[in-house]
Amino acid sequence: MIRRKIKCGDIYWLEEKNAAGHQYYKKRPHLIVDSDEYISVSKMVCVVPLTSKMSNFNKYDYKIIKNFSNNLKVDSLAKLDHIYTYDKERFIHCVGRIEHTLMKKIHFNLRKHFNL
Repeated sequence: MIRRKIKCGDIYWLEEKNAAGHQYYKKRPHLIVDSDEYISVSKMVCVVPLTSKMSNFNKYDYKIIKNFSNNLKVDSLAKLDHIYTYDKERFIHCVGRIEHTLMKKIHFNLRKHFNL
């Protein structure tokens, strides 16, 4: 199978079966937050899960409005306080992509999250 090159801002459906406590579980969309440069040299990729539960909003979250580019079924929250790292082998099918300007805002919020 030929896979598409994974890029920052892509959205992939992933499933986490070993979640505990406040971790997200079940199949859900995840946003790639690593830089393209890092992705090109690493076997692992950092993601944040997306949720449709707007009531779970906190100050680190970022709202993503559904559109034709991201292919989301509903408006979603990027949960920036739930950062996961997965092996590239788990990324089979890209379902969408967010706009570059939105990704810049998300990276800005991640820098605040880590006090960078």
